[in-house]
Amino acid sequence: MKAAKLIPVFLFILVPKGIANDSIPVEQRIVTEQSLTRQFFTLPYLNPALKRFLFDFRLTEIKAESDYGQEKKAIAVQEGDGRQIYGVNVRSYIPLPNNCLWGDASYHNGVRRNLRFNETSDASLLYPYLTGDTIGGDMQSEVYSFSGGYAGQIRQFTWGINAGFRATQEYRAVDPRPNNIASMLDLTAGMAFRTGGSYLAGVAIHFQKYKQKNEIAFYNELGDIKVYHYTGLAMDYARFRTKADKSHYNGNAAGVSLDLLPQRHSGWVATVKYNHFNFEKIISSLNELNMLEATEHAFETEAGYRKSGKRQNASFKLNAYSVRRQGTENIFGDESSNNYPWIAAVDQYRRTQTGLEVVSLYEQTAEASVRWSLQPALGYEAEKERYIFPERKTNLKKATLAVHGSLSKIKGKFLFIANAEVKQHFPIHHEISLIDTEIENYALPVLYSNYYYQSGRQTHIELNQQVNYTLRQNYALFIALRWQHGRYVGNIAANYITASCGIRF
Repeated sequence: MKAAKLIPVFLFILVPKGIANDSIPVEQRIVTEQSLTRQFFTLPYLNPALKRFLFDFRLTEIKAESDYGQEKKAIAVQEGDGRQIYGVNVRSYIPLPNNCLWGDASYHNGVRRNLRFNETSDASLLYPYLTGDTIGGDMQSEVYSFSGGYAGQIRQFTWGINAGFRATQEYRAVDPRPNNIASMLDLTAGMAFRTGGSYLAGVAIHFQKYKQKNEIAFYNELGDIKVYHYTGLAMDYARFRTKADKSHYNGNAAGVSLDLLPQRHSGWVATVKYNHFNFEKIISSLNELNMLEATEHAFETEAGYRKSGKRQNASFKLNAYSVRRQGTENIFGDESSNNYPWIAAVDQYRRTQTGLEVVSLYEQTAEASVRWSLQPALGYEAEKERYIFPERKTNLKKATLAVHGSLSKIKGKFLFIANAEVKQHFPIHHEISLIDTEIENYALPVLYSNYYYQSGRQTHIELNQQVNYTLRQNYALFIALRWQHGRYVGNIAANYITASCGIRF
């Protein structure tokens, strides 16, 4: 792919703007950008018109990173049990007197380990409508992405636009040999008005276009491997096993968000966002047969209050979401000259996800060079899945408790930043009910395995440490190390380590 060639172009566009002198020392800009207070509210800044008010300083980061992870046993079988990915990333934020520019570009290459019963990329986006087989294996992965935005202001009116593109190629060099090419295009346009007080009222429109070509080849003529097209809760479209190994996905999303944001860093903050996403799965090898369609309605809200002072900051918020996905399968008649006459469309699959979380934050600058933060959170999550006929269903409910702490200290030319987070999942209720489990389907063990880990108690720990060294007032070299640990029922552990280094200015 040509991703690596795009990053120097991106640097040429952004870096000259970012190397101009800034009155704020680079270590102070890094501390402010990475403080929990500035990261506390996220939804309002999805509106590009409001992203102009995120920071009042410019900051560019160029980094190289390596990501390695391994799970003792796959927690989600379709996602594999580990990865080893290398990449580079550059991002920049440049505020100007009456407008603002920002951008991001990245390239990652590596391998995802031991994917089984799934040969489809972006599994979490397309679930449960994946294509798989009983063999699986490691998957080579190459991803590049870039995005950029602009926001301008005319008197009391602010407007902005953001565009992004992500391309993925994933493949395997031994049977079965998937060759997946996926792309996602994002477009967001927003505006905001200054109200009579000190607030900004904004609205944004969001669009997405998704495509994936999902083809599987077999070079061993003696092999007898079936290809499955899954439809939910270990069910598959049995009629098209084996002979349908070429398919593609087409998806579209559109949404709107409403925002309230204080013009300064103190005041009430609120965002309500709705998104509608639908996609279809088409079997290319069966004369472009439209197998199914999925529709999703998602609501998300974030509301709270923040108070910023010279040495102390405090915030609290309420997050809530509700997602409902419905799948409709097309029923076809007997084949005639490789054509399948459409008979009916049947709603067979439903999944609902809801969540509620209360979060608070206290941050204090103990002295000019030391800042610490504490952020506790309490939440509730529920998920229901149902396949209509034959009837199958799962029901999961759990409570979550999390604590996130951060500490930064400047000592001479060095800036040290340490973050630690612990999150605990407490199961409240779980049930699974399956009918017709005696039919031929090798995905049942996958369903039981995934359910076993999702329904049990979980502990997640994350440690993120970094050291910055100031070369001059406007340049800082850095190294960072992040460790993510998960502990699941049966004493199953998952560990992921990301190491990175680069420069900020």
